[in-house]
Amino acid sequence: MAKKVSASEYVREVGKLIFESSEFQAIKDQKHHLRSTVGHHSRRVAIMCAFLCDCLSKAGIETRKEELVKAALCHDLGMRGRYTHRYSSGRDIIRNHPLNSSKEAGKLLGGLTEMQREAIEKHMWPMCPDLSIHHKETAIINIADKLCAIVDPICR
Repeated sequence: MAKKVSASEYVREVGKLIFESSEFQAIKDQKHHLRSTVGHHSRRVAIMCAFLCDCLSKAGIETRKEELVKAALCHDLGMRGRYTHRYSSGRDIIRNHPLNSSKEAGKLLGGLTEMQREAIEKHMWPMCPDLSIHHKETAIINIADKLCAIVDPICR
């Protein structure tokens, strides 16, 4: 029987190369959601995605958990430069950081699956220009991102 791995352990294993990358290192300490950082937030979102995938699996709903966890770890890579030069307004950040995150994630991961691209680019749903969602994993990352954004202000 295989050893049960917690969502946190799973993210640590699957995300090892992402955590060590220069792209993640560049944003991991950047302030995000008042008291949190982009790194802590991204890790929490990935853990929540893994947990939700495990719950859905127990209900007989299969997901692409590994792909989703990698997308979740990269979903805010486009936040780099938020406070210095990259974005002109809050609206600009909301609309464009998902697209920039997708581009940076594609470079980091050597390309994205269609599901990963959609999940990253639409993680700000319903504030994204195209509201259509074709992958259940996109809904999962949205739920995880919003839940984590709620607790981020009380976390470090």
